[in-house]
Amino acid sequence: MYLMDSTNGKADDLRQETESMRKELEETRMLLEKSRQENLSLERQLNERKMELWGQNAISALQINNILTSIQEIIFIANTNREIEFISPAVYKIAGYQPEEILGQPIRNFVHPDDWHVLQSIKDQLESAGNARVELRAAKKQGGYVWLSVSVSTRFVENQVMEFTGIITDISKVKIIESRLQERDLLNQTLMEASPDVIIFTDWNGNIETVSMNTRAMFGIGHCDEVRGLPLLNFIHADYHSLVVDRISFIKKNKRRGELELVLVKSDGTTFDAGVTGEVIHSTESSPARMVFMVRDISEWRKTERRLVESEARFRLLFETAPVGISIVNSEGKLLMVNRKYTEMTGYTIKEVPDLDTWWSLAYPEESARNAVIEEFSLKMAEFFRTGVPLEPYEGLIHCNDGTQKFLEVSLTTTESIQLVTFVDVTDRKLHSEQILEQKRYIETILSAIRDSKFILDRQGNVIEYIPSNQSIQIITPGQLLGKNIFKALPWLPVDTVKEFMSQTFEGLPTIPFQVEVPGHETIQFVEARMSKIDEERIIVLASDITWRVTAEQDLKETHRRLSVTMNNLRGVVYRCKNETHWPMEFVSQGVADLTGYLPEEFVGTSLVSFGKLIHEDDRSR
Repeated sequence: MYLMDSTNGKADDLRQETESMRKELEETRMLLEKSRQENLSLERQLNERKMELWGQNAISALQINNILTSIQEIIFIANTNREIEFISPAVYKIAGYQPEEILGQPIRNFVHPDDWHVLQSIKDQLESAGNARVELRAAKKQGGYVWLSVSVSTRFVENQVMEFTGIITDISKVKIIESRLQERDLLNQTLMEASPDVIIFTDWNGNIETVSMNTRAMFGIGHCDEVRGLPLLNFIHADYHSLVVDRISFIKKNKRRGELELVLVKSDGTTFDAGVTGEVIHSTESSPARMVFMVRDISEWRKTERRLVESEARFRLLFETAPVGISIVNSEGKLLMVNRKYTEMTGYTIKEVPDLDTWWSLAYPEESARNAVIEEFSLKMAEFFRTGVPLEPYEGLIHCNDGTQKFLEVSLTTTESIQLVTFVDVTDRKLHSEQILEQKRYIETILSAIRDSKFILDRQGNVIEYIPSNQSIQIITPGQLLGKNIFKALPWLPVDTVKEFMSQTFEGLPTIPFQVEVPGHETIQFVEARMSKIDEERIIVLASDITWRVTAEQDLKETHRRLSVTMNNLRGVVYRCKNETHWPMEFVSQGVADLTGYLPEEFVGTSLVSFGKLIHEDDRSR
C-alpha cells in the first residue's frame, strides 16, 4: 500500500491545524456579528426609549450610564465635522482612554495613518447608502494599535444630517487569527508546492476545486485552472472508477483516510501508475465538507518493483538449479535458505539444519575435529573482518545425513547481514588427485632411476621442467634453463633438426634417437636425445651423455683400420672364415686380388665366391 512521506505528513498536520483555525475564525466572526446586530438593535431601542423617556422625563442620567456601561462594544456619536460628541465607557476597556479624553476630538486623531483612506470610504458609503461598515486600526493610549470593526449610520432630522451614530467592536482576536491563518495558508501553499506529491482539493461530490502547481507536469496540463470544476474521475482510468467510488464512499462514511494504487490518465490520454491517499476535510457552518487527495507518480517505483520481482525470480531459479550447494545464513547464525543441491549433496534439509550450531554438530560429530574446524573458521572470519581480504576456499571432510563422508570445498561470501556459503563436492577429485600424486611419485621414482636428464618442452621449445639425475649431463644448470627457450639457452643445437623431430613428435609420428655434438666442452662431446609426446602442448626429451660410446666406436674403427693396413701389406692372403660349408669369409686381405683376381668384398658377406670354390676339385678331398 502506498504510504505518504514525512513532507506529506507535515502538510497534513498543517492542513488540519489550518482548518481548525478557520473554524475558530468563523465562529468568532459569527459571535462578533451576532453581538453587533444585538448592539445595533439595542442602540435603536435605547434611542427610541431615550426619546420616549426624555419626553416623559422618566429616565435619569445614572440609569442611562448603567445601561451603556454594561455594553462591551463602544457606542459613539459624532457631529457632521466628524468630532466625537459622545462615546460609551467601553472605550476605556478597548483603547485605554477615558470618554472625556476623546470628546470633542476628530476621529482622524485616533486612526492609524495607514488607515486614513478608510475614513474616506466611510464618507463615501454614508453618502451613497446612509450607513457604512469598515475595519481599521485605532491608537491605544498605552501605545500600539487595536483592530476595530466600525458600523456607522446617519441620523436625519427633517432630511438634514444631524449626526452620525455608530458601534465599534474590538476585532483584534479575529485579526490575530486571520494573520495566523494567512501565515498558515502561505506555509500550506509552500508545502504544497514543495511536496513531491500532487495535492488536489475537491468538493463533496468529487469536483476539483484547487490543485498544486506540480499538477501541470504530472497530468500534462497548461494551467491549473484548466482542471477546476472537472470531476476527479476524468483523470482516473475507467477500469478503476468503481473501485475509486467505493473507496471514496468508505472514506466519507468512516471519516478515515483511504489509500489506493491505481492507473491515472494524463491530458494526452497516456497512463501512469500512481498512489493516491484521500481524506475528508470536515465542514464548518460557513464551509461545506470537502476532500483532499495526495497523488504520487509511482511508475518508476512500479518498474523497480517489477524488476525486483523478476530479479528475485531469476535469483531463485539460479539458486535452486545451481550446480553447487548453497546456504544463506544471517548474522545470528540462522539458516535462511538452502537449495536442492545442498540437500542432495549433504542429505540435510533446512528443518534438520536450522542454524550453524546444528550444522557443526552434524557435519563434524567427532568433538575434537569439530572444535578444530570451528576454531579455524573463526580465525578466518576474524581475519576477513580485520583486513577485508576475501576468504580463500577450504576443503573439509563432511559427515552426511546417510552416514557417508564427502570432501566438500567450502567458499564463503559475507556482507553485513548475511553469509552466502557454497559447497562443491570434490570427493572424486580428491581421490583422483591422490591417485595422480601416487602415480607422480611412482613416475618420479622411475625417472630418478634413469641416468638421462629429462626436459619438458612446449611447442615453442620453452623449458617447462628440467629434471636432472645423478648421472645427468652437466652442460647447463637448472637455473639457467628453466623458463628459457632451449634454442637460446643451448645455441649450439641444430635448430632445424631439433624442430623437425619436435614437429614429428607432436604429430604422433615415431621418432628415432638423434645425436648432437657439443662443441667446446671439456668432458661432454656427444649427446643422444629421444623425444616422446606427453599431450598436445608438451613433449619430454631424454638426453644422455654418449661421449664414451662414440669415443669407443672411433677407437674400434681406428683399430680396424690399422689391422687392415697391416694385413694388406703381408705377403699372401690373410683371411678368417666360418667353419661351415664352403667356409664363408668374414675377412680377406688385399693379397687375394693378386692371388685369385677376386676383390676382397666379393668374398665377404656373399656366397658368390667362397674359399671352397677356389680349390680345384681334385684337391678338395685333401
